[in-house]
Amino acid sequence: MDISNEPMSYFLKIFTAGLLIVSASLDRAISSEALVFQRDIQPLLTKYCAGCHNEDDQEADVQLHHWDAFSKGSPKGALYVSRNAKASLLYQVISGDVEPKMPPDDEPQPSKDEIEVIKRWIDEGASYEQSTSNPLRLLNVPAIPSKYRGSQPILSLGRISEYRWLLGMPGGVAVKQSQWTTTLPIAVSGKVAQIRPSKDRSIVSVASGIPGVGGQVTLLSVTPGGVELLRVIEGHRDTLYTAVVSPDNQTVATGGYDRIVRLWSIESGKLIREFTGHNGAIYDLDFDGSGTVLASASADETIKIWHVPSGQRLDTLGQCEAEQYAVRFASSQNLVVAAGGDKRIRIWNLKSLDRPSVSPLLSATFAHESPVVGFAFSPDGNFVATAGEDMAIKLWSFPSLRPVGELGKTTDTPTGLEWIDSETLAVTAIDGRWYTLDLSKALSNRSQPEEGSIPFENWDPKTVGAVAEIEESTSSRSPTSPQMIPNLGNVSGKITESDALSSTPGDWYSIELKKGETRIVSIDAARSKSPLDSLIDVLDEQGNPILRTRLQAIRESYFTFRGKDSSTSDDFRLHRWEDMELNEYLYAAGEVVKLWLYPRGPDSGFKVYPGEKSRYTFFDTTATTHALNEPAWIVRELASYEESIPNGLPVFDIFYSNDDESTRKLGRDSQLTFTAPKEGRYLIRVRDSRGLSGDSYTYKLSIAARNPRFSIATETKDMTLRPGSGTEFTITTERWDGLDGKIDLQLEGLPAGVECTKELSIEPGQIRAVGTVLLPSSIPDSLPKEFTFIVKPRASLANGQVIESSAVEIKAKISDKPAMQFKLVASNESNDSEQVHQISIVPGTTISLKLVIDRGDLKGDISFGRDDSGRNLPHGVFVDNIGLNGLLIPAGQSTREVFITASPVAKVQTREFHIKANVDGNPTTRPIVIRVEPPTRF
Repeated sequence: MDISNEPMSYFLKIFTAGLLIVSASLDRAISSEALVFQRDIQPLLTKYCAGCHNEDDQEADVQLHHWDAFSKGSPKGALYVSRNAKASLLYQVISGDVEPKMPPDDEPQPSKDEIEVIKRWIDEGASYEQSTSNPLRLLNVPAIPSKYRGSQPILSLGRISEYRWLLGMPGGVAVKQSQWTTTLPIAVSGKVAQIRPSKDRSIVSVASGIPGVGGQVTLLSVTPGGVELLRVIEGHRDTLYTAVVSPDNQTVATGGYDRIVRLWSIESGKLIREFTGHNGAIYDLDFDGSGTVLASASADETIKIWHVPSGQRLDTLGQCEAEQYAVRFASSQNLVVAAGGDKRIRIWNLKSLDRPSVSPLLSATFAHESPVVGFAFSPDGNFVATAGEDMAIKLWSFPSLRPVGELGKTTDTPTGLEWIDSETLAVTAIDGRWYTLDLSKALSNRSQPEEGSIPFENWDPKTVGAVAEIEESTSSRSPTSPQMIPNLGNVSGKITESDALSSTPGDWYSIELKKGETRIVSIDAARSKSPLDSLIDVLDEQGNPILRTRLQAIRESYFTFRGKDSSTSDDFRLHRWEDMELNEYLYAAGEVVKLWLYPRGPDSGFKVYPGEKSRYTFFDTTATTHALNEPAWIVRELASYEESIPNGLPVFDIFYSNDDESTRKLGRDSQLTFTAPKEGRYLIRVRDSRGLSGDSYTYKLSIAARNPRFSIATETKDMTLRPGSGTEFTITTERWDGLDGKIDLQLEGLPAGVECTKELSIEPGQIRAVGTVLLPSSIPDSLPKEFTFIVKPRASLANGQVIESSAVEIKAKISDKPAMQFKLVASNESNDSEQVHQISIVPGTTISLKLVIDRGDLKGDISFGRDDSGRNLPHGVFVDNIGLNGLLIPAGQSTREVFITASPVAKVQTREFHIKANVDGNPTTRPIVIRVEPPTRF
């Protein structure tokens, strides 16, 4: 039987091969050799009976998976009578002499020869051979031929030194050094599923076993002179798939088909502890750097996290959608990485090393077109290589999981993946082949432009406003005879009936540009009360679409609960939203949006940029409606030099075309930003998106130079300040032509004694900042009852140039009426403590504070906002655990724990935030400085 041709996973190939042991056992049993339980009877009981009679599923209170359980018998008595098979319950039910017959008629039945083996064993005295030797070695498992002549299958790989490797072969382990391979004189039973060197590479664990019989871990000691047997440990009732040595080299953890993780002493070989809870085979294990936490990957589609000293389960990571084949801790970070049958790589942030907690999923990325069977971190931890059943080897940056490239393909399923050095990878395959992959070329191409950066090197401020005013030509126009116009100018035109009915409908214009020149192409129609719903395209000289960018899908999803209209930015409900991250692009039906805020409860969805009002689109795509269950994808932009990496998901081409301007400032009018890929002539096509036309369908086509600019406005024209509390004001911005950077806001004109939020700014890519102005509890007589202060903005471009805009005025008057007093204090402080002045948070973590209020005469519930609670927090930092009612202190209570979470996308910065009450004139707390600290690196 040549199993390498079978369409099954590597683990299933190993399991299938092991089933041949039953026939081998039967051949010996029918001979004249004395029968013993371990070798001759247990395989038959495992094959036909143990599925319903084991320690987890004890039908009729009978267990047949192990001698100790078998010898205890059943509630009806002993299962056998020594030297009298016909009086033995086991033989009676298997032969059908008594009812109920076992196995049931709808299950596989033992043959007459197999029943005769059981009868003969009982009649011979039901021998159970007590032996210190490995019972697995009593089985004569026939060799499985390879379809590759001259090649032995390589089932696993482990590196023990710079030039020495261990190869798992059928029934043994070989040492590879340079071009020479030598088989070790150390017997290993069954298939070698995994080879794992310890952290210091002084001990190697070899996991193996025979399906249905048992598993073993063979521990090898690595010395400069060679590899020696250290210890063999058996104890599982089925084959092992994984074994890993703890960082201190004192223990080894094992797992396999029997769904149990066991911890053993390496020195004594004795069992220390069991970890139970998986409902499927254990395919991989890994200790964290301290050795106090163990992760297990299982066929039950979960990763479980265990506290090694106590055996307590700390967490179950249940977001996976298929069996998980590999799990690793990422160096010194508390990151857990796993991959498996759902073709994805996932990263979780482990919250606690000693108590149960919820570990958030940080990212999930489609990696291969078929199951991922293994991965390996680079020596510096900055990259991870993956291997899939699609036989592809791929490289990813870590922890961003941005693809670096596909490194090559094996000729059969990969079985081993190890780094030789920082630029070289060793790969083995089940067909016995060894591959050495050079990563230097892939690594040299990995740099990409910073997302959102604008190439201002071709921006010339002198071109702004330098335009020509012209009228459209009355002659017939087409892609082959367009109207030539200046590349800076305005053209007045209209879509007539003849334009719409043409074989190439629309008005056609032509401009000439140098390579890298950028133009803003826009339409003014709806804003001027024209019925035209414009659509514009920029095409090459032959009238072909021009590729703007390519978007690689990395996760698939669909719209749930309800569809989506073409404007709303809130409540994007998506399947598997937990796998998504803020600032990721979402593609659906040609539209690209960007995720702004997570769902904040069971009855909510994502907010997309800008987080309020009409949503933005990106790459000048056009917003559209989306139906319930319509497919959607998380995508990433491919660099111009970058090849797409096959992962079973589509790649979307984005061309230069627009129906409605992407930020909705122009309403239904069109606008796109075009950068010439080469010097030459380009066509501009103007038409109605519905195919309508007429003399009233007029428009003005504008071709302008980039003019990055912004303006600000305030939603708070008048403020009433009250003693001992803060009053909030809001500044919003509109941005044009790629000005997406930080906007600093300076407050001027505040009287002495009045405090305010310091260093106020609108973050890059955001549209809002919220500040607060505070009065002291005792208002001095010198403080004017009314005053006006101004907010002056300024922004810096990528080339360092500073751009300013008009300031806004805010009027303030002072009231003598006091406001409700409240504050944020440290969680472990008393209620009468002072408000905390500064807190720190790391992306991917949560901290807590205590909100304390002095109700005074206020009764009932007091709300402090919903998903907008936590005013002026950095983007990606938010008040968490708000539930359906938001941040609320119920009637009769005066405190509430406030959780603040920083998502992985939160940028390192210092900012001030406050809390606003939605009662009694909306007072605020004093501002608190929040520092987003750099994440811990490995």
